[in-house]
Amino acid sequence: MILGRELIRQEHWAEANEQFEIISKNKKWLSREERAESNFLYGYSLEKLGKLDKATTVCNAVLAVYGFYAEWSCQSLERGFNLAFQTKDHEKKIKAYSNLKKQLYRFQMIEASEDPSGAITRMRKRHHTVKNELGITAEEDAAIDLSLGIRPEDRKNAQENEKINK
Repeated sequence: MILGRELIRQEHWAEANEQFEIISKNKKWLSREERAESNFLYGYSLEKLGKLDKATTVCNAVLAVYGFYAEWSCQSLERGFNLAFQTKDHEKKIKAYSNLKKQLYRFQMIEASEDPSGAITRMRKRHHTVKNELGITAEEDAAIDLSLGIRPEDRKNAQENEKINK
């Protein structure tokens, strides 16, 4: 892990990628939190090598498996969203927005102080910008919430929590 971090710092993407790929196959080498970091850095190295689809998959895996480690899951949310949002396909952007909403709802109780990278704060702000960029109406947004299982009263509570956490 130390070697992988150093290779990332030196921008030796291929070598870092090799290190993190080995680590990802040997789960018992690290604690769960270290695996969250390792997988995040693995995704980062994949992105730098231009393997965007696989990088997005790794970011989503960090969210799914290590979501309770705020620092790494919030950074994975941001990186995965930014990768997914690079497409020109409007439907894929809507899907990325929907996933962002789902994750922000899931992470609504995370305070900015729990994420030293600042990713959760940036993504909370970005959420509103993206909604406007995509031209999502209030009705479409409500339909997205419904598809995610977010009830109107949950949505109101999430919005109130978001105001408190700003």
